[in-house]
Amino acid sequence: MAIETQSIPLKPEVLVLGGGIVGISISQSLAQAGMHVTLLEREDLGGKALELRTFYNRPDPNITLLTRAELKALEGHIGQFRAKIRVQDGPEKILSPSVIVVATGYATKRERTKDLYSHRRVVSLSEMEKLLSMTKQPFLHCEGKTVEMVTFLLDQANEDSKIDSINAIKQSLLLQEQFGCQVMILCKMSRLLPMEWSAFIVRQGRKVSSS
Repeated sequence: MAIETQSIPLKPEVLVLGGGIVGISISQSLAQAGMHVTLLEREDLGGKALELRTFYNRPDPNITLLTRAELKALEGHIGQFRAKIRVQDGPEKILSPSVIVVATGYATKRERTKDLYSHRRVVSLSEMEKLLSMTKQPFLHCEGKTVEMVTFLLDQANEDSKIDSINAIKQSLLLQEQFGCQVMILCKMSRLLPMEWSAFIVRQGRKVSSS
């Protein structure tokens, strides 16, 4: 039995929920493809990106940005959504996007276990960002000791995140350049394509090896 198909005319309007790295990146790609994008963030633009010392992407000027705003009601279907937006200290807005992208982010949780990850000198990528931002050259300190070697262990918590790979490489460059640390990245497979890896390294003007 043949499956019937039907074409639905779509307005080039998209509502993106979440102003973090993923939401910003998706909004930029859609805007470059000719879509009108409304990027909705209930707090400040950046999400987890606010924890990064270096963040290169910025919203496209053609993107409508609503911060301190929340989605309060949604009805309709693909091609004909009706979204009610509440903006802090402002009037409600009604949007009619054809498509909605949910990119509302994540929360990092450190579980109390008795394995490697419970050690006090094992930190997350976001914790390393804070450590780098709070430490002055020429030496990096953790738990009262000078850090001379750093090993990044990827793929254990999130096997699909390209963001983790990019942040690990970026932090490796900072650790080498600013604090003279020896750095190694251990991962099953880099989430960056060869062209992306090369472009990132060329842009930074440094070399990083991984295992």
